[in-house]
Amino acid sequence: MEIYRIACLVAKSNFMRWKKDGRILLTFLLMIVLMIRYFSGLSSFGIKYHTKITPFLLSVVFADCDITNGLLKILVCFGWVCLLCDVPVRDPFLTYIVLRSGRKGWWLGENIYICASAFGYTVFLSVIPALILLPSVSLHEFWGSTITQILKSDEYQVLYLGNLVLPRRVISIIYPYGAQILGFLAVWLQFWFLGMVMYSINFCCKSNTLGIAAAVFLILLDPVVVYCGASMTTKWMYRFSPVNWSSIENWTIVGQTQPVSMTYAYGMYAIMIGIGMFWTRWRCIKEDIRVDERL
Repeated sequence: MEIYRIACLVAKSNFMRWKKDGRILLTFLLMIVLMIRYFSGLSSFGIKYHTKITPFLLSVVFADCDITNGLLKILVCFGWVCLLCDVPVRDPFLTYIVLRSGRKGWWLGENIYICASAFGYTVFLSVIPALILLPSVSLHEFWGSTITQILKSDEYQVLYLGNLVLPRRVISIIYPYGAQILGFLAVWLQFWFLGMVMYSINFCCKSNTLGIAAAVFLILLDPVVVYCGASMTTKWMYRFSPVNWSSIENWTIVGQTQPVSMTYAYGMYAIMIGIGMFWTRWRCIKEDIRVDERL
């Protein structure tokens, strides 16, 4: 149990840096502004026409589309890259942190930090839309009359949705709280996986550039796969695009013609996260520790 206590202290020290890092605050503020920009139309519609809407809208935030420009899912994923672009956290005191916590404790602490950050960011993205729509939120309806009425009218969609994409299949088949639970786990695993991609590559290259580039490539691959994988003969592309797996409308639970199953999405995320943890553990053992005599 001592190793877990040490690892938690390492993770806590990483979180403590957030208070002094303007990049973190700016990222969260930008995400709030984006959410207000995208969901204000639904809020205005509900207030104007006295309609209701569910607070469980994470599957709407991560709705897929073949248009990258303005797609909310892509923007919030970029926000995640901004939050974790510096993993593994390196500073002049890193050597002493590793020496005091041990290689295993430091490695485990970094992994806990990535996992906890992914969970917290997913919670943040789940709560903000509900707060924006609070005047018209209701727990007693399905998806709510706000969404159903907007989907029935092309004029309302132009006026109140803007670039916001509503996952029609998910809305027509799955209860909102069910979609929220399934989507929350998928989004959490997606962010955890992207964090491990940056962590693994940055660890090997001693630089953050390649890790960030790899994560951005995987994120931008999402709309490309949606566009190119529209036909039945090209749906196999979804199996090689991890960011697409966090969108429930791509799962077979909303239609047997959809490209990936829920089991495949969860299982592949878990496998790739495990591979990343194993790889970084091995690299941590090989890490050269040098004491900076200037400190």
